[in-house]
Amino acid sequence: MTYRVLPLRKKPLKDVPNNTFERRGYGLADLEHWHDRIQSAQYVQNIIKTRRIPENLPEGLLELHHHFHAVKRMFWHIYVGDTRDWYSISNFLGHPSAKLCLRLTRDLDALKGAVRSGNLQLMNNVIDQIEQKFGDEMLDNFLQLTLHREHPVREEGWAYILWSSSERDVLHIGAAAGQVEEVIRRLNKETPGSHPYGVLSAWLVGDPVVANEDIHQALGDCHLGNGFFRINFPVARERVTTQLQDKQNFALSPWHGCQGIKSKPNVPDLKLVG
Repeated sequence: MTYRVLPLRKKPLKDVPNNTFERRGYGLADLEHWHDRIQSAQYVQNIIKTRRIPENLPEGLLELHHHFHAVKRMFWHIYVGDTRDWYSISNFLGHPSAKLCLRLTRDLDALKGAVRSGNLQLMNNVIDQIEQKFGDEMLDNFLQLTLHREHPVREEGWAYILWSSSERDVLHIGAAAGQVEEVIRRLNKETPGSHPYGVLSAWLVGDPVVANEDIHQALGDCHLGNGFFRINFPVARERVTTQLQDKQNFALSPWHGCQGIKSKPNVPDLKLVG
């Protein structure tokens, strides 16, 4: 088997994507093309669960590198939001925060190095760190949803920035009690001639009614009506993030005790997806 490693974008998106998305909105994807990701998640999860070095090393170093890179990419794509299916990846991993995903990419690199060198003590130490950050449970969640097609846990109350490639300079921004996908279905139904809407950013919030009011207040100078805004995407993302932080309206994620550490469960972390 030939393995191909693609470079990773270093920072979050600075603008809306250049492509057009006529079949499915940006950030959303079908499962039929995820076979390689599922295999890689199983490979890495097996190492975490068994705490054993694969028997085919060192001959299987290329396979090791491929699978770890594929799993790291999933967490990295949530951090930067740079792929046409980033939000779907986030959904199947249980919507970890961007900050926590960044930490896990570093842990995965450290785990790969420990396995490659055969350092069992270092490998176990890194696995301990991954488990403290719920990385093993996120991969369990991913495999349950992708392999067994179980339904994700509904987390009610989201703030969001949605976008259709039909209107590149217009964003739909707000908050609602319910799933982001429900808002997207409504927008697609109301605009049948447009490309489908997708997700540029999303935040789990405690009070979506207050969040919606705060967001409209923060972006009022750019409002076109009905939740649509003509505003630069990074500016909108920064304003929404700042507003939610100032009002302390982020909701706790299942994966976040104290910034994603199991041992200190009483201090909340921000639940920021995009």
